[in-house]
This record gives sequence, C-alpha cells and structure tokens, in this order.
Amino acid sequence: MPSNLLTVDTAFPAFTEEQTTDQKLDVVTNYLYMLLEQLRYTLQNLGMGNFNGAELTELGLMISEPINVHLESLEGNLLDLSITTNGLSAQIENVAGSVHDLEITADQLTSQIKDAEGNISALDQYAKSITMSVTNGETSSTVKLLAGGVEIASQVISMNGLVTFKGLEDGTTVINGGCIQTGTIDAQYLNLTGAITFPDLSSDVQGEINNAVGKANDAYDLAYKNQLPSYIKSTYIDATKIQSPKVYAGEFYGNEFNVYAEGEDGSFSLFAPVAGRYYHMLEISYFWSTGSYVSFGSPAGARAAWDFGNTDFHGNVDFSGADVRGLSVDTVEGRAVDIAATEGDLVLSCPSGDIRVAASSGQIRFFVDGTTWYLDRDGLHK
Repeated sequence: MPSNLLTVDTAFPAFTEEQTTDQKLDVVTNYLYMLLEQLRYTLQNLGMGNFNGAELTELGLMISEPINVHLESLEGNLLDLSITTNGLSAQIENVAGSVHDLEITADQLTSQIKDAEGNISALDQYAKSITMSVTNGETSSTVKLLAGGVEIASQVISMNGLVTFKGLEDGTTVINGGCIQTGTIDAQYLNLTGAITFPDLSSDVQGEINNAVGKANDAYDLAYKNQLPSYIKSTYIDATKIQSPKVYAGEFYGNEFNVYAEGEDGSFSLFAPVAGRYYHMLEISYFWSTGSYVSFGSPAGARAAWDFGNTDFHGNVDFSGADVRGLSVDTVEGRAVDIAATEGDLVLSCPSGDIRVAASSGQIRFFVDGTTWYLDRDGLHK
C-alpha cells in the first residue's frame, strides 16, 4: 500500500503501440482506482504528524465564529447547526414535518419537538429548575422540579402503582388503587357513596354510618308531610313583614296594628277551643256594595257582653231590626229612665211611675203615683 503521493507519480501509466484501445482504457481505469485508494488512505491518516505545521497554524487562524453547518439529505431531511462562544443552536427537520429545536448556553438548555399535527413537547433546564411540558393546542401538562418542591399541572393526572407520601405531620399516607391509608383526614366536606365500613370503629358506629341514607330519607318524608301550603312554600321574614300560614305568639306590642286585606271582601275571625273543638266566636267582616260595610257577628251564636264605664255613639243608631231590653237612660237631673219593649209595647219607667205605649190598642197608659191614666181617642181619663 503506498504511503505518499510519490508512488502515484512513478506509477503513471505508459502505453505502447501494440496495446489496443480497450487495453489502454483498462490501464487508465486501474490507475484511477489506485489514486482513489491512496487518497482515502491519506485523508484517513491525516494528522499533526503528516501535516505542514505552518499551514496548519494558518488554517486555524482562518476559522472564526460563528460556525454554521447546513446539511441536507437526498430524502429531504435538514440539519442547521450554529456554534458560537455563547452556545450552540441546532434545528433538525425530517420529511414527515417533525422539527426539533435545541439551544444550549452556559446557564440554560432548551429543547422543543413539534410534529405535523401540532403536538409539542418542551424541556427547559436551568440551575434552579427543570420544566417539562406537553401540549396539543387545547390541553397541556406541565411538571416543574424545584429544589424545594414539585409542581404538577394537568387536566388528568393518573398514577399507577403504590403511592406513598411521607413527612406530613410526621405521618405517612399510602394510596394504593381504591384504598387510602392514613392517620387523620381534615376536610370541610366529604361526599361519600356506597357502603362504608371502618375496621377500627365499633359495630354500632358502622351501623349508624351505613343507615345514614335511610335516616335522611325519613327526614325528607317528614319534611314533605309537614310542608307549607302551596301559596307559601316557606316562612318569609324581612325587616318589614312576616309571611306564614300560621303565627303562634303570646303577646304583641306596638302603638298601631293594621290589617290590609287583599280583596274587596273578607273577614277577621276569632276561634276558641271548647271541648276539643274550635268554635267561630267572632267575625268582623267587610264588603263593598253601594258603599263600604263592616259587620260584627258570631257564627257560633256567642252572647256579647259590653262592659264599659261609658260608651259614646256618634251618627245614627238603627234598632229597627232588634229587640231592645233593659235600656237605661240618665235624664238631665240624673234620674234613670229604663226603656224596654214588653209584650209588643214600649215601656219607659222611672222610680215615680212608667209610661206604656200600646201599639195594638192605640192608647198610651200613664202610671203615676199609684194612679193609671189613659190617653186615647176619647182623651185623657182614668
């Protein structure tokens, strides 16, 4: 195997007149193969020992930053590489549309891979943190590692296998499939479904927990039976009014009580229990006809007693539809006059006598000082 280019010079092919054209072509071809083999050998063994020192130094001075390399394969794959004293950046792209971007500096490493469907994975590394992320344009997942903790963010987090948490209040929590083993659970709300049993609880407590749903249904049924009428679904209380189908109270205090009706007729009623039954004792009703009317009555037929020291009437008092008994009137002199309707006659009586007006006989009878006087068509006589 030749070791330098001198052999090439001494072995340069020579031709004779006796050689045919094909023979000469074979000699040239062999010579070319020899040149190719010697060139490969020389380039593969090129080094400081067989390179001109001065030329090598001059060649090194010709290389300066940046160093940019662009490679492209026959299939269409691309590589762009740029190297400076600040760092290295590279981009690799294949014919399928996937692109890998890589940047390296003294304090940062960034790597991102993107495919033709828009899926992207990225890695950002610093001295204090490493962040890994994957996104498809709609959802994403991120894991960030710090010296003091780990941050995980994702729409769905799935863990397969046994998961153990330590260092929480000097305790350990183990999550294995559908089982959680821990010491204390502190939560504002617990949403529990299905049968619940705790081995470290007594059987009575376990039964109470398992029957919680049944008790809740019983409470619902009780509330349904005692629900308010349809027109009032709940008792309403605000700063100015109370709405409820029933109000129970012992005493009311105030300077003025007003009742506002919601229609053109209605009533205010008083019921009283007697022998286990409620009777309609008093009804104050109102209605509008040719004018406003207020009626006092007792549907239960109760007897009303009017017990006041003095009673003042103003306006007109109509007794035409009533029987009047035991009506006593004080005269100006202070003497009492009793007015009564007896046997169809009007009787006015006082201590000194009485006056009877008999409508049937058409006469007026006076009884004064033991003597009876009659006043009729014939005049006044005894």
